[in-house]
Amino acid sequence: MSKYYEYFQDYSAKLLDYCRDTYQGIKKNPKWFLMRKIGRFSAARSLMSFFRTRPSQSSELSTNAQSFFPDINVDAIVESLEKNALFLGINLPQSLVQEILDFAMSTTCYGNRKPELGFYYPEYEQVQAKHTQPILVGAYYNTAAQCAVIKKLESDPTLLAITAKYLDTEPVHIGTSLWWSFPTSARPAQQAKAAQRFHFDLDDYRFLKFFFYLT
Repeated sequence: MSKYYEYFQDYSAKLLDYCRDTYQGIKKNPKWFLMRKIGRFSAARSLMSFFRTRPSQSSELSTNAQSFFPDINVDAIVESLEKNALFLGINLPQSLVQEILDFAMSTTCYGNRKPELGFYYPEYEQVQAKHTQPILVGAYYNTAAQCAVIKKLESDPTLLAITAKYLDTEPVHIGTSLWWSFPTSARPAQQAKAAQRFHFDLDDYRFLKFFFYLT
């Protein structure tokens, strides 16, 4: 009985989230909402990309000057992306990893991305002990404005060159995220909401993401 009850809870939570997200999406940004709904179909992505204006690439993107990744082979990475949709091997220098970790340790993160649930990472276990609901994520906001390394990553010429060649257009930066992902005994629906289960990211009709694991 408990198994079916838990399934019903998860299904109800997903349905409620879907209705809420649908309403908020239509209300705030109809174009974004449309992209989220039809962008999961490859034919729709191809069609929208064909009709959208694509600015030409800037010659400045071809240089690796002042990049954190001076020895990266852009062509080889793009070839892997086109073949496998994935490339492993772009790693931050350890000194930069440490700088970002120092920032994360000394800056407020927000449990489950809720503004009212702010804490410092070392306080996680104490904060979790006071809450009945599991805290799956500790997210940061406005990181580029507070961390110089993250700000420079947003305009790193090598990352921009990879993106430009892969998308065949001049890239536009649309967002940066930093977060802790905490292991918990949360329900599947809660894990899915925190992006801790298999999922399909969809940030635009054509986009590329770079992930850097810090721990």
